[in-house]
Formats: sequence, C-alpha cells, structure tokens
Amino acid sequence: MPVSRIMSVPLLIDSNATATQLVGLLKNQNAYGSFVVTDGRIGVVTLQELLTVAHPETTKCQSLLIHPPLLSPDTKVIEAVGLMRLHKLRLIPVVKGNEILGSITVEGITDKLSSASGLNRFSAKNIMTLTPITVLETDSAAKARKFMVNKKIDHLPVLDKQMKLAGLLSSAHLVFSLLIPKESQEMGAVGSDKQRLLLSEIRGLMDREPILVSLEENAENIVKRIISEEKTAVLVSLWDEVQGIITQKDIANLLLQFREEKPLPLYIIGLPDDPFEAELARSKATRMVSDLTSIYSYIEEIAIRVKTQRSLGKRRLYEVDVRVSTPRQFYTFGETGWDLPAVFDELRDRVMRKLKTQKKKDKRKPAERIVRYM
Repeated sequence: MPVSRIMSVPLLIDSNATATQLVGLLKNQNAYGSFVVTDGRIGVVTLQELLTVAHPETTKCQSLLIHPPLLSPDTKVIEAVGLMRLHKLRLIPVVKGNEILGSITVEGITDKLSSASGLNRFSAKNIMTLTPITVLETDSAAKARKFMVNKKIDHLPVLDKQMKLAGLLSSAHLVFSLLIPKESQEMGAVGSDKQRLLLSEIRGLMDREPILVSLEENAENIVKRIISEEKTAVLVSLWDEVQGIITQKDIANLLLQFREEKPLPLYIIGLPDDPFEAELARSKATRMVSDLTSIYSYIEEIAIRVKTQRSLGKRRLYEVDVRVSTPRQFYTFGETGWDLPAVFDELRDRVMRKLKTQKKKDKRKPAERIVRYM
C-alpha cells in the first residue's frame, strides 16, 4: 500500500515562529510535531526537540529542526515504517518536488492497523519494549526531562515509594506544562515559572490512569484501546510491577512483521553467560540488523562479538565489536559499556551514520565500470 493512501494533512509552522508558538499549535492540534521549511529544505520539530528548550519565548523553530528522510507518494507504507524505526521518528513528510503533500505518522498507522487482520497472533509480550526506564513519582520534572532527552524516549513509567506502578509520564505532559505560559502571566515571567515546574514532583504532571495490559493481551485489543482512550502508550504489568511498555511506534512496527521474511545476515559470538543478558543481547542484535538491512539492503553480513571485560559485583563491563560487510568493503566498530542495551543502541547509530555518509559519497563518485571476462 502506498503512503498516499493513509497520509494526513501536514502541520506546518513558519521557521521564525517561536517555540512557545509551536507548543501552542501542537497542543491545539493534539499533535507531536510540525514541519518547518527553511532555505528550501524540509525539517521537523517535535516534542523531543522542544524538551531541550530553555527560553521558549525567544527560541526560533529554525534552530530546533532536524531533517527527516522524505517519502514520495508511491513509497510503500512498510518502507515508511522501516525509516521511522531506523531514524527514531514518529512522523515523516510525503513530498512531490518541493511541495509537502502530507504526513505519515505513527498515529495514522496505528489507526489503519485497527482494521487489519492478523493482529490477534501477536500478544503484548511479543511487541513490548522490555525493562523500560522508570522514575519515582517524587522525582523532579527536570530528572524526567533529562532521561527523555538523553535516551530519546517519550514515555516513562512512574513508580511509587513501594516501587509499584503509579502512572505514566509523557513528553507531552512535560512540554505542555513547562513551555506554555499562563494567560495571566507576563512573557518575562515564563522562565521563573518554568524553573519552579522543573523542580516540582512528577506526580503532579503524570497520567494517573494509564492503560494497563497483561503479558498475554492481544495486539488487536491493545490497538483498539489506544485509539478509543486517546493514549499514546500502554504499560504491560504483572502484579503492579512494570514488565514493559508498548508505544504507538511499537504498534506501527508490527507492520514489519508482515513483510516477506528473509534470513538476517547475522552472526553473534560470545553471548553473556547470564540467560537474561544473553536474550537481551540477541534481541538487540537482531533488531539492529533488521533495522539496518531494511534500509541498506546491500549489506551482506553483520558479525557481532560480545566480550565481558570485567565484573564489579553483579555489574559487568561489556565490549562489543561489530563488523559490517558490503559488496564494496567492510566496516568495523567497537563500543564498551556497563549497560549492554545502551552499547547496542550506540553501535546501531554509529553504523547508520557511517553508511549514510558513505551513501552520499558514492552518489558523488562516477559509477565504477565492472568488466567481466568470459
């Protein structure tokens, strides 16, 4: 199915508009981000970028934008989802020439999936993100914002002092609380009010009634609840303890399960001895290779070696090496860290940046002549 079949009306804002004006627009439209055109290039500013703003009344949108990949009207929806996953985006523009025709969003894809057949074969435990980062309801908004910005996430499960689930905090909760001035407030007073709110406890900002589902809840019911209750994520719990989180991005990624399956060119050496750590490493490696090969189909093989350098109590320092083989050459990457999932995320981003840079260089080079002797 081409993206032209499900694209929505794009939200646009002037590049000279302030962050405060953009936040007001997003809140009014119940949107996650807006496109910005500057110097002939299309950019996007989302709640993620707005989380970093210190002075919303003077910060211009053009200083916040990032440049997303562009889709043509005949791009397949499944390819769009692959790009969203690879670039960690929730919306991508559909363009023709220099004109923005529409927007592909995770909300639109989730809505489309609500009527799709085959969702019942997936359960929450199959699609959730395991062991999400959590915060305490007594933590400050500043701490939650730091987690979201550093980890590039939009949702944080919130726990009470007994470490039981208390609610869910989203980037929208923070942005719309911190960056929208009260009607009676002078613009110059926004900064001091923002500082006060940053020091306030999360419990006053979070959603106290998030959607909770069991590990066995089927995906069809999850999608229907997200739409009917107008939520952006659900929490997977067991006995009031968080097991995982399912966001609309996770729902959209379900489409990738329906594409033609091809064996992943992945080889892993030296998985951790701990079964949980081993499964986590295998899952992260598989997802990384799936993301990369969905965009760079010419990748021939990815070999990953995981090595434990040393231990400190229950903590382990991991060294992960990745070798990516392509028809022209191979690339090697290495990363060390105590947090194995974070190490894989960093490696994935480094490989993606390298291949993206190489692709641009190849476009500037004349095509190589291949001579075959029979």
